[in-house]
Amino acid sequence: MKPLISLAMIVRNEEPHLSRCLNSVRGVVDEMVIVDTGSTDGTVEIARRYTDRIYHYPWHGDFSAARNFALTRARGRWILSLDADEELDTGRGGLDHLVHNTNGHEAFFLPLHQMSAELPGSYSRFFVLRLFQNRPCYRFAGAIHEQVVVERPAAVGMAAAPVIRHHPLPARERRRRRGR
Repeated sequence: MKPLISLAMIVRNEEPHLSRCLNSVRGVVDEMVIVDTGSTDGTVEIARRYTDRIYHYPWHGDFSAARNFALTRARGRWILSLDADEELDTGRGGLDHLVHNTNGHEAFFLPLHQMSAELPGSYSRFFVLRLFQNRPCYRFAGAIHEQVVVERPAAVGMAAAPVIRHHPLPARERRRRRGR
């Protein structure tokens, strides 16, 4: 039987975050598709604890190409796209409700809470297109800051839940990783 919801994500050296992300969707998605773009830490080993659908994709500096590769491996009727430093808050409503009560929508903007690394408990809220039908018309574009291409804006809905929480690294750690 074809899975209903597939998580499709790309990762690289996400050992500190990946377990939290995958735990948040365990039992929520029917399939986890993880594409590794060259990890040198324990990322792949962590991913193996959750799924055997792990693929390797050579990094060419193009986030959309890697994400679109992940989409080609997903078998679900719906795609949930998350980053490793995000988690799905299923306590505020489930994906199941959205995909079974679409009101004609083929995709949904989900609320994202950008958690503050410097002010614990505070966040900025905005909406991101992260849940969409697994169809060729929904693909990522943009080598950096990639976004899902929308051919039919009227087919995209706004959802109040579930919430995606993004946990950024503290500024000091971000600078260290960038070598500054």
